Amino acid sequence: MQLIAIDYGTKNVGIAVGHTTTKTCSPLTIISYKSHQNLLSKIKKVIDEWEPQMIIIGCPSNMDESESEMQRLVNSFTKKLEQKFNIPVTLHDERLSSSEARALSNDTEKIDDIAAMVILKSWIENNEHS
Repeated sequence: MQLIAIDYGTKNVGIAVGHTTTKTCSPLTIISYKSHQNLLSKIKKVIDEWEPQMIIIGCPSNMDESESEMQRLVNSFTKKLEQKFNIPVTLHDERLSSSEARALSNDTEKIDDIAAMVILKSWIENNEHS
């Protein structure tokens, strides 16, 4: 199954692509945006090119499992994605994904796409029997 993962941020969104058969994933791009309409338009181009069967979005829960402000923003964004595109969207725990992305990257400033890859890799590993 072809997948895309999103590491959502208020100014930048990281995108990664992967496949469940090969259990591979790669960082794809970082999207900078000014509005959700602008962001959804850019994501549509990614969806049109990669034709994913599912979208995985990093869910930023607090370490104590409580809901963070960012998690509320992600939930709102997830609803917009579900309304705009006819593709299943699922949330996946992204705690510590930025730390792991920094460890994998030479550029500690722009890691959003690598964080998306970390989220996707974790989702694939946790769902390998799906």
